[in-house]
Amino acid sequence: MIKFFSALIIICIVLVYPIFCIGSESLDIDLIIQKAENGDAYYQGVLGEIYLRGEMGEKNYKKAYEWSHLSSDKGNPLGAYNLAILYESGIFVPKDSLAAHELYAKAYIPMLELAKRGDPRAQVNLGYMLEIGNGVEPDLQKALGWYEKAAHAGYPTAQYIVGYKYYHGWGYDKDYDRTLEWFNKAAEQNYPPALHFLGNMYANGVGVTRNFEEAVTWHRKAEQYQYSIETINPDSSCYVLNGIDYKGDLIIPGLLPPSFILEITEGSCGESCLWSIINSKNFVASQLEINKSGGCFERGLHANELHKPLDRYHIQYADNMHKSYFQYALSFLNPANILSSHSNKYRDYLYNVVIEKVKHGNPLILGVKIYPDKHYFWDCDHFILLVGYNEMTNELIFNDFNKRKRINAEKLLDKIDGYSLINRYNFLNYIEIKNF
Repeated sequence: MIKFFSALIIICIVLVYPIFCIGSESLDIDLIIQKAENGDAYYQGVLGEIYLRGEMGEKNYKKAYEWSHLSSDKGNPLGAYNLAILYESGIFVPKDSLAAHELYAKAYIPMLELAKRGDPRAQVNLGYMLEIGNGVEPDLQKALGWYEKAAHAGYPTAQYIVGYKYYHGWGYDKDYDRTLEWFNKAAEQNYPPALHFLGNMYANGVGVTRNFEEAVTWHRKAEQYQYSIETINPDSSCYVLNGIDYKGDLIIPGLLPPSFILEITEGSCGESCLWSIINSKNFVASQLEINKSGGCFERGLHANELHKPLDRYHIQYADNMHKSYFQYALSFLNPANILSSHSNKYRDYLYNVVIEKVKHGNPLILGVKIYPDKHYFWDCDHFILLVGYNEMTNELIFNDFNKRKRINAEKLLDKIDGYSLINRYNFLNYIEIKNF
């Protein structure tokens, strides 16, 4: 397992979380679509952001690109800003840092003018540009000023950003009281990232008295709200593909990755896999509750504990992950495992077991090594949830923490940097979910 650390919360805000939500400025999607279709460049940019961030539940990068392009061509900064994010991240379009820089530069002056007129969306975007130095010289204090303007105006995204800055001491002196003040303001408007972060604070006893029940309350609010706005369409798999058409994809429907990462020691990769399975039909449990049901509250679940939440929530499975200490010792001392790469065995396992099970509609929690190997005695470092396969491209589709990713199957058969099936014990690590 690996521990996940967030480097810049602003990146998450820009690429993941909705700007508008219940309790903030009213978002009449029908009116926005009408104005965008009638050629209003501002609302075309707004609509592009809605699809980019999934503000109404569906992320669709194709539509985000199309509406943002129309807006940008007319000189609106929101459209140019959205396109810059797409090119900077390589989402839907090829990654192009130069194009992103030019679009940020194009957006800066009109974004500044829009922000001065009190538009909170523009104020937050401008703050990000100033903080990171995209299209303008970086200036954290100016960025904080724009975040604060939007926050004081009641904009929940900005309230969350300011609170997060106080939490980490980024631009401010670290101040948990101010953190709680701003997070609570955003939480009052049902802003999911604030709800979830409050849960993390109570779970870890940071800035507040540690309280598991209080932590669960906040996490459930965040995860249940986020779950309720996600769109699952088995026919088009719009959530899975985010509007990008990958010809040949075979996806097991209903397995949303969680929107949030549980911040615990040793990482929460197992909890996130279990969350997708346990909540596949309806929201049942938060990641924190799943972690506790594994019997190891305060750290991430290990391979020999993943079955406990599955039992607790009555999920049928076949466990090929749980090993005895005797099996570890026997395998570790086996000369054949030292002298042989077992390449044929791993290849047969991958194509005739793993991929076949996924193709037949059974998701797999897969234990993988991460190379270069930092944990010599571990047979797997990380857990991912396999949810699909593309035979045309030989790609496996999987949930990894709160993201949906793809990997060429052949990559899992080498020890080059990244995920691999190969481990020194010659174990084949997976849990197959039955009758899904």
